[in-house]
Amino acid sequence: MKCDLFVTIPANPDYPVMNLSHAATVIFYELYRRGADEKVKTMASAEEKEKLFTFFDELLGHIDWPEYKRNRANMTFRRLISRAGPTKWEFHTLAGVIRRACENIERSKNQKKTQ
Repeated sequence: MKCDLFVTIPANPDYPVMNLSHAATVIFYELYRRGADEKVKTMASAEEKEKLFTFFDELLGHIDWPEYKRNRANMTFRRLISRAGPTKWEFHTLAGVIRRACENIERSKNQKKTQ
């Protein structure tokens, strides 16, 4: 999924469709009016979110999540994060927790192998 946000623009029920250029104009105006340009600056970038999705997939591998459930778990996490629209601070916190969990699980597995 390449979309981070879904929106609905209320329209006249007698003619509930809108030309793409008009819809874009309404969305851009609402973003400008609400000061969304400031919020966008603090949001996690697409690249950061992709890293988070990669970390989550690694975590599933470390906890031996069943392969047949892995795609669904990844898609669920991806949808959740996309709807949440995490800030950079939230991204770094969540990514750090997942990375630390992966490192601890890997360390624990290696210790068991050497015993």
